[in-house]
Amino acid sequence: MRLLRYGQRYWAIYDKNGELICVTVYKKGALEVMKRLNNNEREESDL
Repeated sequence: MRLLRYGQRYWAIYDKNGELICVTVYKKGALEVMKRLNNNEREESDL
């Protein structure tokens, strides 16, 4: 996953294929979304 600026005020999260996942207002919020998505991926791979 990548975190990039989206315009001047927002933050965008892209998956490894370059597809947009979400846009947030705050960088801290974007980092939290990335953290939760990564934890979810790990949990699914453990099944």
